[in-house]
Amino acid sequence: NERDSKDLLKSFGLKVPKAISAANKDSAMALTARARLKFPLVVKGLDFAHKTENNLVKVNIKNNSELNLSVDEMFKRAKHILVEEMVMDNLAELSVGITRDNIGIFLLTIGAGGIFTELSTQRVNLLIPATDKEIETAIDTLAISSILDGYRGSPPADKKKIIVAIQAMTQYVKENLSIISEVEVNPLIVGKEEAVAADILLTHILRESET
Repeated sequence: NERDSKDLLKSFGLKVPKAISAANKDSAMALTARARLKFPLVVKGLDFAHKTENNLVKVNIKNNSELNLSVDEMFKRAKHILVEEMVMDNLAELSVGITRDNIGIFLLTIGAGGIFTELSTQRVNLLIPATDKEIETAIDTLAISSILDGYRGSPPADKKKIIVAIQAMTQYVKENLSIISEVEVNPLIVGKEEAVAADILLTHILRESET
């Protein structure tokens, strides 16, 4: 699930929001307080690949009263939930995926993500491993790069942090080549000082012995 995927990629250097997961309402409220998560918060239903389409994401929760209602509502749809800090340093959102083809080659795909997906369906592809320079050059070819560079007076995003995030993903894949099917971060929220994986979909190959 998303929590496990984030924990795995975090150990390779990918920045993720501070979060807790819980299996019931009392636990969710207690763990949120114990972890001192800062508002605004996001509540998500776990164990679902397409959360937004299934109304399993609640954002911009500003206080304990709203949190209590959101957690209660989410447990009507999901058995496990994630409560995490909302990423506030948000200039642009990217989609970054690494997929295995049928002969075992891994393809890195970068494009606009999250709320920016509708701005452009343009994608750029690289074989991994890819150098920092290759990744930076690829990003610069995207239409969304104008936002990353600072659009109409907006501050520029920290492209070095984007590259760090992408290389964290590729490093995880390189060290787990035999089991990886796909890893996707969408959105990778990019700000002035950070690049944070707000959602991760990680798929391992299912072996015959596991079926």
